[in-house]
Amino acid sequence: MSETREKLEEMGFRILDAVRTELLLSMRFMAPALNSLGFKMDLATSYAGTDAAYIRFNPGFLLQTYVERPRKMNRMYVHMLVHCLFRHMFTAKEREDPELWDLSCDIAAESVVDSMTYDVIARSHSSFRDYWYEKLEQEVTILTAEKIYAWFFGRARDYSVEEALRREFSVDDHSFWQRLEDEEDPDQTPQKKTPPGAPP
Repeated sequence: MSETREKLEEMGFRILDAVRTELLLSMRFMAPALNSLGFKMDLATSYAGTDAAYIRFNPGFLLQTYVERPRKMNRMYVHMLVHCLFRHMFTAKEREDPELWDLSCDIAAESVVDSMTYDVIARSHSSFRDYWYEKLEQEVTILTAEKIYAWFFGRARDYSVEEALRREFSVDDHSFWQRLEDEEDPDQTPQKKTPPGAPP
């Protein structure tokens, strides 16, 4: 690894560690989750995302966001943790429309983050966001990714609305989820293969 790359990676680690520390000071109940993800620099992304094992980041994005909008960085960290807690990335392959699943997961994750009353992750709500929270709560009651996806998928699609929703709710890079599609669910015990001629 080149010296420049090492310095960029170290800078990213320091930023994410500072974000995690700030969140821990305000949200101690989330300590196990906050400490569950490692950090890796990954120049395949222009911002940051998680594969449920690491927060993979572009160092330029981290530095700019942390300097200019540190609270956005805090929210992004918690948003990614919510994806992990609800295992959104592990059920993506079960959905017929991956882009709609991504959107549904982001709406669900943001609804959880917005329900947390901590200054460290607070943000002002747009009227558009509040309208959709209210509408979806009336339609599906509990804003889980599964219910949101089913509601959108079962209706006549309005792609301009969906794009507006992506601009409002999209936070992190879900491309890392694609790397998990061919991997076996770690909670499932692999079946043993019976050698030819052996009794069942």
